[in-house]
Amino acid sequence: MKKAAARLGVPPHELTERTVPRHGLEPHGTLTIGWFVRGAVWINTALDAVITLHDDCRVPAQRSDRAHLGQPHNAARPGAVLPGGMVRAGAPGRGMIAAMLIAHEGCSPTVHPTAYVAPTATLCGDVRVGAGCRVLFGAVLTAEGGPVELGEGSIVMENAVLRGTRRDPLILGRQVLVGPTSYLTGCRVEDEVFLATGSRVFNGARIGTRSEVRINGIVHLRTVLPADSMVPIGWVAVGDPVRILPPEDHDGIWAVQKNLDFPGYVFALDRPAEGESLMPAISERFGRGLGRHSNDQQI
Repeated sequence: MKKAAARLGVPPHELTERTVPRHGLEPHGTLTIGWFVRGAVWINTALDAVITLHDDCRVPAQRSDRAHLGQPHNAARPGAVLPGGMVRAGAPGRGMIAAMLIAHEGCSPTVHPTAYVAPTATLCGDVRVGAGCRVLFGAVLTAEGGPVELGEGSIVMENAVLRGTRRDPLILGRQVLVGPTSYLTGCRVEDEVFLATGSRVFNGARIGTRSEVRINGIVHLRTVLPADSMVPIGWVAVGDPVRILPPEDHDGIWAVQKNLDFPGYVFALDRPAEGESLMPAISERFGRGLGRHSNDQQI
């Protein structure tokens, strides 16, 4: 412990020893705080502590006097253990690089102690990252009025965007893989689904267990893809019951898509008359909603 403290640059005369509860430890005895790399010694960034586990299951923490030792853990402080073993993600400790974590409309991201969130990922609002999840570099998970929830063991690859909406939360089941540059908004994805690079899944869509959406495949709004389905490279799944069509079959896609009413379902707007544009109304309404981010706070 003293050697670990020395590596962190904490002078010996500033160290004290306390015992913190075992709650939050994994079965094999390691304590994880946020997304940090595992090891025998841990840095509790909320309390500026160096923590290890003794054989008798005590968890002595050597802490700097600068760390406000009398201050208890609570859900409002970054790094605090929340009910169910979740951790309120917070600022990095010495040598650590934090992801961009943003409080939005009174909600902050929560990250399971066993999950990893890359330094350049962004989590905004009511985002819930489950056990064993991985959120990689450049990914954006944003709760725009509805939560984003990642089930156990799910992986979000580089530069993917996942957006929860007021009408449709974004829910990933267990062991889902979202490929690089994919875009998902307001959809539900069941367990063991593979969404390859560049996949697009739109509002109100539901993807059944063990399905695959291959490179650049699209699952359109309000589409229901049954379990064990496959959308080929670049193809479009549309409707309920679903039709899976090649991209060049525009007439066939539009015959189903038109009745799904994208402007009405997503923006609560009527489709414009021939020769008129929907964009002024979308720009005003969508822009007003996105403007709520002006009061966001970085954690």
